[in-house]
Amino acid sequence: MADSLQWHRLVNLSSGRARASWWWKTAAALGPPAVAFCIQYFVLHATMSRWALFYPAVFVASLLGGLSSGLAATAIATALVPLFFMEGRSSYLTAPPNLISIFIFVTMGIAISVVHERLRTIMVELERSRQWLQAIMDNSPNVIVIKDFTGRYLMANRRLEELLHLGAGECTGKTDVELFPEESAEHHHRSDAEVFAKRSAITYEETLQVRGESHVYLTSKFPLYNSEPYPFALCAIWSEITDRKRTEQALRQREADLRQAERLAHLGSWIWNPADDTFRWSEELYRIMGVEPPSPPDIPLSGANRPMAPESAATIRDALQVVLRDGGAHEAEMEIKRPDGQTRWIDTRGDVVRNERGEIVAVAGTAQDITELKELQRQRDEWTSLIAHDLRQPIGVITMAASALPEVHAASLPDQESDLVKRIASAAGGLARLVDDLLDLSLLEARRLTLDRQWVKPQMVVREAIQRLSHITVGHRVNVTEGQGVADVCVDQMRIGQVLGNLISNAVKYGDDGSDIGVRVEQHGAEVEIAVENRGPGIPPEDVQQLFNRFVRTSRARKSGVRGLGIGLYIAKELVVAHGGRIWVESTPGQTTCFRVALPARAAEQKVA
Repeated sequence: MADSLQWHRLVNLSSGRARASWWWKTAAALGPPAVAFCIQYFVLHATMSRWALFYPAVFVASLLGGLSSGLAATAIATALVPLFFMEGRSSYLTAPPNLISIFIFVTMGIAISVVHERLRTIMVELERSRQWLQAIMDNSPNVIVIKDFTGRYLMANRRLEELLHLGAGECTGKTDVELFPEESAEHHHRSDAEVFAKRSAITYEETLQVRGESHVYLTSKFPLYNSEPYPFALCAIWSEITDRKRTEQALRQREADLRQAERLAHLGSWIWNPADDTFRWSEELYRIMGVEPPSPPDIPLSGANRPMAPESAATIRDALQVVLRDGGAHEAEMEIKRPDGQTRWIDTRGDVVRNERGEIVAVAGTAQDITELKELQRQRDEWTSLIAHDLRQPIGVITMAASALPEVHAASLPDQESDLVKRIASAAGGLARLVDDLLDLSLLEARRLTLDRQWVKPQMVVREAIQRLSHITVGHRVNVTEGQGVADVCVDQMRIGQVLGNLISNAVKYGDDGSDIGVRVEQHGAEVEIAVENRGPGIPPEDVQQLFNRFVRTSRARKSGVRGLGIGLYIAKELVVAHGGRIWVESTPGQTTCFRVALPARAAEQKVA
């Protein structure tokens, strides 16, 4: 090992790759001439080939020590040869043959020294370039190799050595057969031959099995040329894409799962870019719209190329404008017409997409085909309406019979029988109210509810509703506050009374026992606002958003023991909306709950007209 290191150092010093010290240059200048002198003087004798050994001495001196050592060796030999090995030493300077031989030797010595110095400079530059190239290759995240036309590795970077668990420089001089499994080596050999045959770059993916591990690489190979027209070597760059391939495979699997889920749920997804008014639809959304998806299915569709009827496009565009205006989520049910003329119902949900600066850059959402569900709802509504209508007659008979029993008996009924009659009447009344609610529900959802609207004073509507509910508000004081200058409202008095009846009865049911109920009628701009407020446990914040949905009861209402279907507030909301108004609730748990109804006032109607 020590001999190998010494030889390596000697090669580096002689080639100029390592900096030579002064003593090394001195030894290089004195050693070779001294050896040549001893051989010439003691072995070959003075007269035989007197310059023969000093030429190689100068060569070795310049090779080992560079220009200065070569010139010094030339000077030493020029002094020794005439002094010890020329005939006629006294006149050697004047003899023309001697002068010529000296001149030739000095000239050759200088030339050899200069040439060697130039070679040393070139070697230094080449070594520096090789080191730079090796450093660039070693710091590259990719595997980089250079091979000659026989397939032997001329250079390889650290990434390949780490991949193969080899030491520095161990790949140099080896072939693919010595480094890789037989199948991979054969594949490399074929691709190398293709590069040399085509004399152009190729790129391909390959999978390498190294020490039981699978690595996927994107390999680029290209020929390297010198001054000759035929490439002398090729360079290969392997970019590992194992993680990327795994990610792509997982993404493809997720996309396949998403398409399958959308197909099973009959739910399509979409995204709209308002900047250029283009849509991207999922495959299932094309099926919902009744058109064949293009290839690829996610290409953007411009406004002119969207496969839908103009009226359907206008409905969708209006909904998108609402999302852009509000800057939040929006949900709507739409009736669309397919290109074949078939009508379908879809439930759409959309929300804005913002960039890092909070700017709206797109609107994304889903669309679900609910045609079958709408048909089931229609059948249910018809069934509910039919049942409610058919139940009214027997309920009316029971109510009339219960009220007529005291009159049939001239004498007063016994207390027990009187209580039974009251219970029958109360139960019949409750059942009648339930049937009325179910009928109203079916009419509202079928959009068949008619309103008998007329201009009335809202104070009168409130007073009549409170008077009608006097039997419910027993034990509670109802305080009515009327503002100044309250305008008339155009409403169906019976239906708005129904809304107020629901709100007041809820205040009695869920408010504190014996607490006051406040009712306020006030003018707020173009609207008349009616507020019903009570004190009690209040409504939990998590239940407020769902309060006006169908068949929804708050958790506190379910625990209170008060029976109900959860349709009263839903019907109230639909009735208010049918009048062009709005309804909302404000509740502070443990303190107060206030339901507010806002209706368009006469001033607003006249202004619009």
